[in-house]
Amino acid sequence: MAMARACAAGLCADKPARNEILYDFIAAAGRCRRSHGELLRLYDPVAHEIFYTDAGIEIQKQFLHAMESEKWPRMLPEALVNAAPRPLLEWMKSQAAAEQPQISKLILIWREWGSGIVFRRERQYVDEVRSAIAKLSLNAKITDNATALAALIRFAGEAGASGSAEFVLQRLNHADAKVRAEACLAVQRFGGEKAPEALLALSKKESDLAVLLRLAEALGTWHDDASAGAAALSVFERCENAEVRRALLFSAAHAA
Repeated sequence: MAMARACAAGLCADKPARNEILYDFIAAAGRCRRSHGELLRLYDPVAHEIFYTDAGIEIQKQFLHAMESEKWPRMLPEALVNAAPRPLLEWMKSQAAAEQPQISKLILIWREWGSGIVFRRERQYVDEVRSAIAKLSLNAKITDNATALAALIRFAGEAGASGSAEFVLQRLNHADAKVRAEACLAVQRFGGEKAPEALLALSKKESDLAVLLRLAEALGTWHDDASAGAAALSVFERCENAEVRRALLFSAAHAA
C-alpha cells in the first residue's frame, strides 16, 4: 500500500493510458484490505493506517482523482472498492441525492462491491453499503431507469440488504422482465422462514422464461414451506419449458 499511495500522485483525469497502469497496481495492492485488521497492523502498518485510522481517509481520497474521467480505466471500480471504500461510500450517498446521478458509473461500482460482499471479501463496510443502498433506492432517476433499477436490486441482494426487502418485493410486479428476474434473485438471498406472499403471487401469473428460471431457483430456498412447494409444483405443471422444469427439479432436490 505504500507503493499504491505513491501511485496516487500520478493519477490525472486527462492521462487515461497512465491511469490504466496505475489503477491496475492500486487494485492489486488494495486487495490486502481483505485481510483482518490486526494482521495489517502487524505486517502492513501503512495499509492499517490507510484503512483503519481517520488519517487514512485523506490518503484514500487521493485514489479518486480519475473518477471524473468520461471513460473509466478498466480496473478503477476494483481499485476504489479495495483501496478507497470510505470516500467511495460518500460518493454513492451524494449520487443518491443527485438530480442527475451517474448511473453507468454507479452500476460498475455496484457490480464490484456486490460480488465482494457475496464472496465475503468485504470486512469493514457491509452495513454502510446497505445503508447507501437504502438511500439510492429513493432516487427516482435511478428507479425509473429499468437497467439501473435491476442493477440496484441485484446489489441489494448481494449485499444482503434485507432492510430494502419491501422495496425489492414491490418490484416483483415491475413491467420490465429483467427487473422482476433480479427481484426474484434478491428475495432468495434475503431468505426468511417463509416464502414472501409477493413471490408466491408472481408464480401464478409469470410467463417470461428468464423470470421463471429465477423464480424456480428462489422457491427452492424455502424447503420447509409447503406454500413454496405448491407454487413450484404449479409452475412445473403449467410451464412446459425444459429449462424451467429442470430448475424446479434442482430446487426440490434438498426438500424434506
